[in-house]
Amino acid sequence: MKYSLIILLSVLLSACGSKPYSPPVSEGNLSFSGLQSEARSATLIMLHGMCDHNSGWAADKVDSISERLGLQKTEIDGDLTGRDNIFAERYKRVSENFTLNIYALNYSSALQPYKINLPDQSYQKRGRFNALGKDVLMNQCLSDVTLYLGREGERIRNNMRHLLDDILQQAQPSPDKPVYLLSESLGSKVLRDTLYCKETDGNKTTLSAAERINTLQQSKTIFLVSNQLPLLNFSDGASGCTVHPQLMALYSLESDGLQNQVKGDLSDIFRLFRKPSKAVKGPDIVAFTDPNDLLSYPIDPTDYNDLDVMNVFVSNANTWLTLVENPLTAHTGYLDNEDVLDLISCGNSSSGQCQ
Repeated sequence: MKYSLIILLSVLLSACGSKPYSPPVSEGNLSFSGLQSEARSATLIMLHGMCDHNSGWAADKVDSISERLGLQKTEIDGDLTGRDNIFAERYKRVSENFTLNIYALNYSSALQPYKINLPDQSYQKRGRFNALGKDVLMNQCLSDVTLYLGREGERIRNNMRHLLDDILQQAQPSPDKPVYLLSESLGSKVLRDTLYCKETDGNKTTLSAAERINTLQQSKTIFLVSNQLPLLNFSDGASGCTVHPQLMALYSLESDGLQNQVKGDLSDIFRLFRKPSKAVKGPDIVAFTDPNDLLSYPIDPTDYNDLDVMNVFVSNANTWLTLVENPLTAHTGYLDNEDVLDLISCGNSSSGQCQ
């Protein structure tokens, strides 16, 4: 009788949980091939979001993508040396006709030492849910946002520019050697600011701000995962970000353009990808959002000028009784979501040799 009751409860619970956006639901008519490419080589640049990310944070994601594309590991993975605990891990995966170079940028290591200063509350009597929310969501995750928008933002951006320039110099983006960008959560804000804000460390970068933008215009696709830009861009003007003068001159941006972004949306960074000349198409934009993700927002196609964009809605975990999805998984589970990895790897078109 006891076991029958347990089985019955299990069946009832399984019936009460569902993933309303699995398979994913798309808005927009963009047809994209993912990381599949007819070229002989391609480069994927990955940038993580908030929460602690240690060395090797992207390894299992790289393995999942490689499996879908039929790629094999042929050499030891290594690091691209950065500064101040900001670095990139390099992965190389190959098949008979294709080589994919993946760079997983890491700025989390630069932020982790500051979190030691947060008071320890583990000895106090707390509800388990409250303790989990405080110790993980606040101490490990949202603390990254406050650190980046405060004292550490300029240092991270300055060092990211040097890393990004080194990667772009190696990748040499072109139609024959496409480059893809994949940014997650806070990482999209870091990427946007790295391109948009004036450097402040006085160290000369390999590429000028205009050269960096023009190089990235050759990118094939930008994948935005858990897009926080509409929310985090409200901090502009208070986070040490001043529009680079070169970009203001090149793209005719108003000097107070950041402060005038009432929506705080994505139009800033994507204006940078549009040249007055239409000779360069610019990258496609694919944004993944779990509607139950409290910190993610879909993109507004009207902010994208002449770029092709698509919103893709996904479910990172079950929604129980139509009431709740685990909020942590809803925000951090994108790159563990098979649906998301399928689309990033293989696209939404029927062409290609994805496995």
